[in-house]
Amino acid sequence: MKTMKLMVKTLAVTALFAGTICASGFEAQANDAGKTFGSLDLTGKIEMPVPLEMGAVPAAGEKDAEAGALDAVFEYFEKRLGKKVEPPVFEDFSAMPEKSGAKSSISAGEILYTIKLEEIKNAYLKSGITFTTTKGAAVHVSGTKANNCPDGGNKCAEKDKYFLSLTTEKGETYLVRAMEIANFSIFMSGSKNVVIDGETYTLKAYAKLSAPENSALEIKRNGQLVFKKTAKEVADAIAAKSLDVKLSRLYNLAYGNEILQGPGGVRFTEKMYIAMVPPDEPQSYYMIDVSKISSGGVTLPEMEKVSFGFRLLEGMALEIYRIN
Repeated sequence: MKTMKLMVKTLAVTALFAGTICASGFEAQANDAGKTFGSLDLTGKIEMPVPLEMGAVPAAGEKDAEAGALDAVFEYFEKRLGKKVEPPVFEDFSAMPEKSGAKSSISAGEILYTIKLEEIKNAYLKSGITFTTTKGAAVHVSGTKANNCPDGGNKCAEKDKYFLSLTTEKGETYLVRAMEIANFSIFMSGSKNVVIDGETYTLKAYAKLSAPENSALEIKRNGQLVFKKTAKEVADAIAAKSLDVKLSRLYNLAYGNEILQGPGGVRFTEKMYIAMVPPDEPQSYYMIDVSKISSGGVTLPEMEKVSFGFRLLEGMALEIYRIN
C-alpha cells in the first residue's frame, strides 16, 4: 500500500517481464482474466507475465477510519513521487514545418540519447532486493501500478491501483493488491499468501502515519521472517533501475508493459509505455504510449518545449535529439 505507492516511482517508473502463469491454483483466475481482457493470447509464448491472482475487489465507495488514515500516508507519497498527468500531446515532427510555415526553421540536431528499450524492459520488477526460497531461488520484491481501477473503470482512489510484485529469476511474477496487505493500528489487518516453489509466503505491509517512508513490508515463511524492508528502501531499489535522462530537467526513464485490472483479475498487456519521472520535481510524471512515437520523430510539447524530438528506430531503439 503506502509501500507500493513509494515503490511505483519506477515505473515508476520503471517501469514492468518474462514469465508463465505462476503457482498452482492461479490457472482458473488466469483463464477468467483472459476472458475479461482479450489482448493477450495465453496459449502463445509471450515474454511477460500473464494474469495473476487478485483478491476480492473492495466495495465501491467504501470509506472508513482506517481508509482515511491510509489516504494520509498515500498523500505523502503523492507529494514525493508525483501523480500521473494526462498523457502528453504528440506532434509529428515531420509535419511541424508545414503547420508552422517555417520550413527551414526546424531540423534534427545533436543526438542526446539512444536507448535500446528491450534492454531495460520491465527492469524494475527485478529490483535487486530479494529473499530466497528453501530451494535456493531468489525472489525479487518490487511494486507497480495498474492503469485503471479494480472494476475495470477509471473512477477509484489511487491506492486501489497499486500492487506488490514478487518476481523469480525464471521470470514468474506474482501480483498482490497493496490494500489487501495493509495494516494500520488496530483498525486494519491485512495479509496475503502466495505460493512460490511449493512454499507459502505471507505478505504484510505496516503503515506508519508519522513517518510514511518507514512503513514496512514483511514476508514470512512458516512464521519465520524472510524479508523486511522499509518503503524507502524498496523505492530506492526500484528507482535505481531507471535511466537518468537530462533534457530541460532531469527525468528517470523506464519502459514496460501496461497493467490492467478488472473483476476477472489483473494482467500485463502487450501495450508498452515509457515512464518519465522528474525526481527533483515529482509533482507529476508522464506515461508515454510507445506506439505513438513514429520513426519520423515526434515532440511532446506538454512535457518539453519543442526543443527536443523523440523517434523510434529499428530494433526498438528510442532516440532523443535536440531540435534546431
